[in-house]
Amino acid sequence: KKGNYIYKIITQGVAGKKKGTVEVIGLNKKNVKKIKIAKQIKYDGITYKVVSIGKKAFKGNKKVKSVIIGAYVKKIKSKAFANCKKLKKVIIKSKKITKIGKKAFRRKAGKKITFTVPKKVKKKYKKLIKNAKTNKYVIK
Repeated sequence: KKGNYIYKIITQGVAGKKKGTVEVIGLNKKNVKKIKIAKQIKYDGITYKVVSIGKKAFKGNKKVKSVIIGAYVKKIKSKAFANCKKLKKVIIKSKKITKIGKKAFRRKAGKKITFTVPKKVKKKYKKLIKNAKTNKYVIK
């Protein structure tokens, strides 16, 4: 646990020598309107890159309106943001995403989600978002 988020260590780092990697797996608080996935966190003197958003990590969050995804994220797992009805803005800073899991951003109701993605990877991300069975969205 660090701040508003709960993380799972994927690879252990060494203080001052080697960065580890973590996956964000949920929230400490329920009433968070803005989710900001940092590019890295520090825990016990060790720096960890945030490389993944866990399966169902924020599923069904009733308050979240916007999400910022950090620069080191490579995977957004299935149903990570599913049924977040108020979600309408997703800013992806990472150029390294290789997988967006099924129904990661799918909702039964709610407004259109506007995805803002890096220009260099717009075409690739369009395909990933579509293939994840995302409904009601636009990509900038």
